[in-house]
Amino acid sequence: MYFFGDNYEASINRPQQEVFCYGGYLIGKENLKSLEENYYRIKDKYKIPHYLPLKWNLKDTNLSKFYEDKNSGDLLEKIINCEEGNIREDILKSLSDFQITIIFSGFRELREEIEKKDFLKWSFTNILQRISYEKKEDSYIDIVLDRDKEHCNLFCETYMFPYYFRKGLNDEQFDCKEICNNIPFISYSVTIYNPFLQIADMIIGACGTFLNFALKNKEKQKTEQYFKPIIPLIRGFDNYQSEQIFSRGLLIKPDEDKELVKEKFCQI
Repeated sequence: MYFFGDNYEASINRPQQEVFCYGGYLIGKENLKSLEENYYRIKDKYKIPHYLPLKWNLKDTNLSKFYEDKNSGDLLEKIINCEEGNIREDILKSLSDFQITIIFSGFRELREEIEKKDFLKWSFTNILQRISYEKKEDSYIDIVLDRDKEHCNLFCETYMFPYYFRKGLNDEQFDCKEICNNIPFISYSVTIYNPFLQIADMIIGACGTFLNFALKNKEKQKTEQYFKPIIPLIRGFDNYQSEQIFSRGLLIKPDEDKELVKEKFCQI
């Protein structure tokens, strides 16, 4: 089994409020190739060569540079301004055909003393606590994250603690110990080259749109368009009963935001 992880962040009236979102999806090795082929079929519909990447933010600087370097800048403009479809919506809606499980965490920075690294430690630990339950006894979960130069060591250390010491970096409890029987490392890749991380980027981008709606009452239309189709894939989803999903797959900090996020979740 694989877990592909990425992040999303957005400013809301900076510097007062910053929204972070980190997470990804679990998928069985047996479904990996079919997910990749599905991704390419959607690209074919938009006449995009398979090797050219896509991201949630189609105006991302690295994405633009990649297309320019491949003499495909005009193609990216066509993708952004396409009036014959919406490639992000097509990709996200197609995920229901695959057995994937989404886990993500969201955090709104309310106080200056809370740093991004604190959120990442909390978020990744919570994800590890939950994917532990998805691990089969006779297999392992290969965790593949987008390479974040600034926080590579942080993610490795956050993984090392439960693996070796059966608890989180900040002494968090691990009720399920299966993560201790996993492989002793996580892997890094680069989203611009990795189709599975590109899909993770889109998933987490859609989740971030929901948080912007929930916490600032913005982007409701985008939330319904992009986030709503992937709700049934979030760990803990069960016929729109929200309580379980908020402890198993959709994790919110600080605590004062939980009720607001639950209310907005039920609205959509």
